[in-house]
Amino acid sequence: MGLPVLVVGTLALATCGFVLAALLPNARAVGAVGLVVLLPLAFFSEVFFLDGPEWMGSVGALFPLLHFQNALTQARDPAGSELSGTDLAVLATWGVVAAAVAVRSFRWQPRSGGRS
Repeated sequence: MGLPVLVVGTLALATCGFVLAALLPNARAVGAVGLVVLLPLAFFSEVFFLDGPEWMGSVGALFPLLHFQNALTQARDPAGSELSGTDLAVLATWGVVAAAVAVRSFRWQPRSGGRS
């Protein structure tokens, strides 16, 4: 039951990384911006702590990380709780939209000022 969640979630987050790689000038920038985005996103998605303020959960629900975490938790639940279709739908939507943006933004030639 966890394999579809793992595949869909990994693809969704990977395509978000491809968007960064397509938009930023070099690999150093991708790493730096990726961390600047990931750490606050992890706090808003309740990765580091539970039961934060309600507004943080609302913000986190807009992004894929919270839905990936929820779906993985449900998939690994020994009681066999049902997977939320909403979590998988949000992950799939993020994956499709991010893939479209990455494909549209990708350039074979480096952006000006960019070095690998």
